[in-house]
Amino acid sequence: MAGLGGWRARRAWVSCRDGAPAIRIDLDWIGLRLVRDDPRRPLYRQLAQIVREASGPALRGRLPTERQWASGLRLARVTVRKALDELAREGVIERRQGAGTFLRPVRPA
Repeated sequence: MAGLGGWRARRAWVSCRDGAPAIRIDLDWIGLRLVRDDPRRPLYRQLAQIVREASGPALRGRLPTERQWASGLRLARVTVRKALDELAREGVIERRQGAGTFLRPVRPA
């Protein structure tokens, strides 16, 4: 999959309630990239960086819930929430209350 920084995640498109596609992310692959014993780089920053690198103009849709991220990566929900908060501030993702979290398409510079 081009534009994903070497990410060879398994993806499947599934329709959700509002018709937007849902992204299935290979959490095993992300879990292998997280360095859990490096105190200089918090896990939430590492997770945010991985999602940032994975986003691209062709990739958009609904992301897994905080609970799914946390259980799949064996992280605390607060860690996932901090990563998603950082991405929302940067405009990489969009959160819609009651609808979910969506990856925003990257606009070419």
